[in-house]
Amino acid sequence: MRLKKRNFPHPVLSPFSDDILNSSFQPTFTIESKGNKVGLQIKFDLENKDLERMIENQEAYFAVHLECKSTMQRFLETSYEPSASFEIDAKLLNKTVDINFFILSAVNKKNYSNSRMHDDFTGFSFAIKKGDILAYAKTQELELEKEQPENTEDIFSLQANYDSGNIPACTIERMDKIVVKIPKEQLDKIKVLIQFDESLNTILTQMYYVPALLDTLYYMQNIPDDDPGGDRDKPWYKSISARLEQLNITLDENEDNLLKITHRLLEDALSGTIEALESMVISEGDEEDELPD
Repeated sequence: MRLKKRNFPHPVLSPFSDDILNSSFQPTFTIESKGNKVGLQIKFDLENKDLERMIENQEAYFAVHLECKSTMQRFLETSYEPSASFEIDAKLLNKTVDINFFILSAVNKKNYSNSRMHDDFTGFSFAIKKGDILAYAKTQELELEKEQPENTEDIFSLQANYDSGNIPACTIERMDKIVVKIPKEQLDKIKVLIQFDESLNTILTQMYYVPALLDTLYYMQNIPDDDPGGDRDKPWYKSISARLEQLNITLDENEDNLLKITHRLLEDALSGTIEALESMVISEGDEEDELPD
């Protein structure tokens, strides 16, 4: 929920109006990951003596409202103190969370006024009810990323290409994951083969993921500074970047070694493929030894 300019039946301190002058309400927050919890520390920076006095007398209070559209969850936390902290289950939040800050009335009051009201309100007092908004700030966004995949292979998705006509053997799309699309007939055969031997997964890594990752590393090197496609915010980009940082690798300094970097990111997929083939050959030999004469 993003707050916009709106009219109230009483003066309200906000960035969208001049109802109350020479005053400010500018909350700030920090976040901390605490295992399966997300911790928020909030500072309610208020400059208005009348509202400060109301809060001290518990006639008004600070409130923070969080809304996550991705999980359809809403939370409301309140405090009489200028700073507050609380925790939320991380499973209930994802992607972008809208955060709104308010000062709400804690009482019914027939003669509310503020010494810094605009001249248009001079001589007037206003009736307010418990829960009425007395101040609010601009909506802020909290960007949350779920834990990135531990293995680079987890950022790939092998899918069927249903396009008709002549299509290439493999196409790459970079969405949240790096989507490798192959003709449906090939994907159906792969699903059948994997049922017989799971080591085929390693061979598939070499067949499809190595060229896809190699192409993606080259793509990453050439993303414009203004990033018009928003690639740097996508999970696949963040996962690869985090892995490169762990390995102390800078792409700009390794333009001629992308294939080597690809194999390091995939934990030496070539060696794994050879081991998988060796395992399959040994397994087949064992089965032949067990056949009756």
